Amino acid sequence: MRKKKSEFLNLLNNSFIISKSDFIEDRIKFLNQLKDEIKKFYYSIEDEQITKLKKITLSREFHSQIKTFLDREKKSFASENFEENFKEYHSNIEAYINSLPQTLEKPQEENNFKCSEENSAFICTLLKIKNFYFSIKQRKNKDYTLWKRIIPYKNINQYYFNHKLNEKLLDLTYETNNSIAKEYIFLFKEFLNEFEKIFNLIAAENAEKNENEENSFSSNIDTAIGNVVLLKENINSKLPEIIEPIVDEYKVAIDKAGTVESIFKNYSVNDIKKIKDVETLKNNQEKRRLERFTNGLFNNWNFYEDISLLNYFINEEFVNSKNKIEENLEKNIVPKFERIIQIFDEIKIEVNAAKDKTDLAQLIKGQQQKLKTTLSDDLIVELMRIMPLNNPAPLINSFNIKVKDYIEKFPGNE
Repeated sequence: MRKKKSEFLNLLNNSFIISKSDFIEDRIKFLNQLKDEIKKFYYSIEDEQITKLKKITLSREFHSQIKTFLDREKKSFASENFEENFKEYHSNIEAYINSLPQTLEKPQEENNFKCSEENSAFICTLLKIKNFYFSIKQRKNKDYTLWKRIIPYKNINQYYFNHKLNEKLLDLTYETNNSIAKEYIFLFKEFLNEFEKIFNLIAAENAEKNENEENSFSSNIDTAIGNVVLLKENINSKLPEIIEPIVDEYKVAIDKAGTVESIFKNYSVNDIKKIKDVETLKNNQEKRRLERFTNGLFNNWNFYEDISLLNYFINEEFVNSKNKIEENLEKNIVPKFERIIQIFDEIKIEVNAAKDKTDLAQLIKGQQQKLKTTLSDDLIVELMRIMPLNNPAPLINSFNIKVKDYIEKFPGNE
């Protein structure tokens, strides 16, 4: 039986382990992409020379890239299927079993005639009848080996080293994927905390960046990567633990096959079908569980990214509008106010220079027409035209339309 154990460990290492390791490596790749994108983002906003608008734009690009990673990982993580992803393993198992003879003929041994503690009362009764019958036929020579037994060799191997083993491997994949899922949940929670701070940092005026932000989240990702890497070692260490009890059960089955002790378990087509149905049920349950998890986590994470993008979009629009207003003020409005101030300063100088009341009266009379033409008919009219103080609705409507258009681009229910 040591040979049997060694054969299947080699078979698992050459197919099952490789496929599962590839799946784990894809998860590690996703985590590294996440970490690299976060590092790149932090680096991009460290430059104190870039404007707030540029930081908001960089933040939008960052969250958009994160959404791309999440969408890809959602499909990839939920795509593992025990039948599809481990085709080479299943093919090797089938090839091995098909190489075996359908039955083996072996002599019975003395212990095949003895009742043991694990036998039921009914089996012990059958063994007594068997011994009685045997003693009649073999009065002179109690040679147990003369009583042959037929072992359904291929079916027993199919039962234990295909479907029984598959059940255990399904449990192992469930355990592994569950461990990865826990890492994803932890990182999602940390991501929400960290980037709430980053949003406030970008959106708020005169906010100071905490130098530990990047290191903190990168460290969390490194920890998650380390834990996922350990899962490969965990699988390797658990395979012998999985194989050993199956080999032990297989040995007992071989030793008892073709005797009264195996009367209720002859490893028929029906027996094979029953255990295969259990395997199929487990596989379908795992697929649904994985789909529910990925939908739950990644849909929430993606929703957060959608909201983040909306926040940055609104802030970007606000800053753009503010910049346009400030530009308009600086270029068109402020000069006109400055011109008004200049006019009154000029009048003040002339008033101060007047020698008597007569000069002052003539000066005021002359300035009235100047003020009417320059100020009332020109500057103030122009100011009222370019300052929408009496009707801000066009600006608000334009902003609302842009926000509405952006929200309508959100993905629908999945």
